Amino acid sequence: MVALFAHPATTARVRAGLERTLGAGLGLQVGLGKFELSLAGQFVAHDVRVVHPLHGTLLEVKELRAVPSLQLLWGGDRVLERVVLERPHVYLRFEDGTLINGPVSGGGADQGGGSAARRFGKLELRGGLLDLELGTEHALRLQDIDATLESRDDGGLGVDLADAAGWWRHEAGSERLQALRVTGSFGPKGVGLSRLALRLPWAGVELREVVVDTSLEPLHFQSSGRVRLDMGRLASLPLGVKLPALRGPVAFEGTLDIQGSDWRSEGALRSEGADIEGFGFGKAELLLSASPEGVELRKGSSAEIVEGGGRVMLAGRLGLSPGLPLSLALDLQHMEFQKLMKQLSVTDGAIVDWVLSGPIQLEGQCVPLRLDGPLRLVSERFSAFDRPWLRVHPLQAPPA
Repeated sequence: MVALFAHPATTARVRAGLERTLGAGLGLQVGLGKFELSLAGQFVAHDVRVVHPLHGTLLEVKELRAVPSLQLLWGGDRVLERVVLERPHVYLRFEDGTLINGPVSGGGADQGGGSAARRFGKLELRGGLLDLELGTEHALRLQDIDATLESRDDGGLGVDLADAAGWWRHEAGSERLQALRVTGSFGPKGVGLSRLALRLPWAGVELREVVVDTSLEPLHFQSSGRVRLDMGRLASLPLGVKLPALRGPVAFEGTLDIQGSDWRSEGALRSEGADIEGFGFGKAELLLSASPEGVELRKGSSAEIVEGGGRVMLAGRLGLSPGLPLSLALDLQHMEFQKLMKQLSVTDGAIVDWVLSGPIQLEGQCVPLRLDGPLRLVSERFSAFDRPWLRVHPLQAPPA
């Protein structure tokens, strides 16, 4: 029996049968190099290649270890029960949003309601490399990939991708990807991810409970999570829009729900010294509810003036219709005018020492800018000087 399994003719027949079965199931050309078959029916193949007949290589593997499925005995969909790929190199090529070198529809995988995903039970990738081409100007490379994929009865895939690193090349340059983690499933009716995390040197995304329902028309997306970024890096990205001069870190934590042109988002936007066109926002926490109709700034939102120069409480609404109508209520709490001028990049010194408190109600629009409303301010302290004045902390005052 051992001699039978080890006989070259036996291994050659098994290898040829696997190449035909896998090739027919995927609609691709499958080549297995050096091939070894054990007494238990497990096999090891070296230098494996999976090639699209028109668009080139999809997969190269240094070593493949697999356990054939018992479903082969009664003609089931599953060919391999467990597959381990050592140092695989996956090539994915997209044109106009479509994968052009993947499994070919109309092959054996689609006959009788089967799918390519059902051809295996569990697939493990160890030390893998992924090259993804999105047209001529965008490319993604991930390396050191350790991942597990498990087929599901509905034809989908369960996915667990550990932290992989790499880079993303775009028309304006390239970005280093420090880590990518994906846990969830991909199926015929959409995507469900318990976690999607991406980390770059200047940004990070941590999404939870991501659901993409493709059974609906239009498709439905919803998720919760956190996004942080340094706004200064946005100018170097190919966003297709001209941005004002942005600088500083911001973070948003909340929810997003999208279906077609309708969307809803709710959460908190936090800033630690960010500024737009040189106008600083100090430390701010804005509680937001947004939709295509407008953005509501909920009660409890606040902004702190730099260097302990007071606080401003905010509430209001920005309409997303022509002119950007704005209704804004502000409550100034012990705001130091000199610190405000510094935060707005006007001057570090002022000719007044002025502390203000009280409400401001503004109504109007942003484009063109036209706002008016009542101001009921209390001057807690006021002094005027004949030259710019700078309040210095007593510990920083020069010796007499």
